[in-house]
Amino acid sequence: MGPKGKITQLITEGFFDNPKRSADIIDRLAEKGSNYKATDLTSPLLALVNNGTLSREKIDDMWSYKKA
Repeated sequence: MGPKGKITQLITEGFFDNPKRSADIIDRLAEKGSNYKATDLTSPLLALVNNGTLSREKIDDMWSYKKA
């Protein structure tokens, strides 16, 4: 399973019920045994935003993602 699938799992677990920054997502995936860099998550996160699964907003000049 790639990064998009791993992020989708986090969505179903409720991880994105509150806004999360990329660093939060990377840390949570690492806790689950999947190590990614921020650049590995850019495309999957944008795809999930574009299909309406996640929304994003800038908080303190950083993008945060939450369940749409």
